[in-house]
Amino acid sequence: MDFAQAIANQIAGFEKSKAQGSSDFDAWDQAAVDYLAALTQKLDQGVQPSEIYQQLQRDLPTLKEQVEKEEALPTFDWYDDHYHLKIASGRLQACKKAIALFEADFAK
Repeated sequence: MDFAQAIANQIAGFEKSKAQGSSDFDAWDQAAVDYLAALTQKLDQGVQPSEIYQQLQRDLPTLKEQVEKEEALPTFDWYDDHYHLKIASGRLQACKKAIALFEADFAK
């Protein structure tokens, strides 16, 4: 399975959970889907997986920092007390997963 298909499978897994009405699907999961969908869009536009991997490696420390910042001092939001933490965590989770998928695909 190639990188693009592996990303698509991850998105499909989230979408299946959402379609089944899972009470676990929330802003965290939607942020992960959005992050992965952006990667898919780049792949569809012809960006090479290796370039995306390099961008993921650059994004990772920033995303970790955002999560740590939200854990230490949450941004208030009327929608949900931890909304911004969920968004940052979802993006971080998706970034880590995409890195793992790339490494699994190209480590062969």
